[in-house]
Amino acid sequence: VVHRLVELLGILDERLEQLALGEHHRVAQVVHREGGRSLAGSGLGVFGAIGLLLAATGVYGVMSYSVTQRTHEIGIRMAIGARPRDVFAMILGQGMKLTLIGVVIGLALAFAATRLMEPMLFGVAPTDPAALAAAGGALLACCALALLAPARRAAGVNPSEALHAE
Repeated sequence: VVHRLVELLGILDERLEQLALGEHHRVAQVVHREGGRSLAGSGLGVFGAIGLLLAATGVYGVMSYSVTQRTHEIGIRMAIGARPRDVFAMILGQGMKLTLIGVVIGLALAFAATRLMEPMLFGVAPTDPAALAAAGGALLACCALALLAPARRAAGVNPSEALHAE
């Protein structure tokens, strides 16, 4: 948001210099025209961050519930010789596989919706591979962080307690 405001102030400064040089535009028109793009971009950025937070929370919730439901199975795995790091990797891998499927579907839908978003994009092509890769990478990284807690909890399951709890 701060970067957008600095960018907007730079654009406004250029426009004000043009006004001083005799261009007949009103300042309010310049702010409205240039600020609308920046405001829309900032709004989309906020909604994107909220979406990222919701996705990470959802992945955490689903995998946490899965670990809770599979405590008996995890206890059996550990009783027959699975190491905690194997269980950790199993849970992390399953969660990342689900996340990757969601990212692929989301990127396909984003690519299809580029015509609708094109008027709101400023300084980036609608099908910019770097922007799409950055969005997918950010989602994967955020969800990987959300998976750490359930995976650690699964790796810490005590086999005897898990088997006696059932």
